[in-house]
Amino acid sequence: MINVSCVIGVVDEEESLIETINLILKNDSPLIKYEIVLVLAPFATNTSRKIATEYSERDNRINFEEQKFPGIGGAYKQGFQNASGEIIILMSSDLETDPNLIPIMVSTLVDNPKTDIVAISRWINPNSFEGYSPILRTLNYIFQKLIKFLYGSDLTDFTYAFRAYRSESLKGIIWTERTHSFFLESLLRPVMQGASVLEISGKWVARTQGDRHIERSAYWHYIKLAIILRVKKGYT
Repeated sequence: MINVSCVIGVVDEEESLIETINLILKNDSPLIKYEIVLVLAPFATNTSRKIATEYSERDNRINFEEQKFPGIGGAYKQGFQNASGEIIILMSSDLETDPNLIPIMVSTLVDNPKTDIVAISRWINPNSFEGYSPILRTLNYIFQKLIKFLYGSDLTDFTYAFRAYRSESLKGIIWTERTHSFFLESLLRPVMQGASVLEISGKWVARTQGDRHIERSAYWHYIKLAIILRVKKGYT
């Protein structure tokens, strides 16, 4: 049996959080055992908190934690630390990351023993964006090309927060990012430690509930982080 931990940050997602949990657990099987680690932001809505609490109380596969480290990066840092699975899934609770892809991600990782990370890419198929503004899509495209050039990498999507990691690939990493730039850091740092990445195509669908919490300044954090890591550590 393979133990898989899904780490999910929660702020103001309600129906989408319920659907995310249900879609993950429906794939539980004798071969794959799921654990869901819900990390609740201090400013999470009362309804989101109630959903997380009730689910964790009635299902021992669901762990509910109050966020201790600051920022969205801190939430996932905490989740990574407390996840017990051999495979750890980085994802969201707003259905922008499709839970139905998780079994494919896990099986791809299992079938490729030399691969440490399976990452969903929105850019393998350029038509994978639904509800993404043309301006943001263009900026995202330019940024991905910039990082690809800067690191001499064959990867196409460095920032989509939907990946499956072998837990060993995350050990010993000191995470520094608090903002959404954590999603870039959580790919670059493991790779700089020698982790190998395999991308598979996936679709991004805009959330229908809750607000997008990314700030404009986060894009500058992305660029700053990419340059600092490239200059200080190089790229393996």
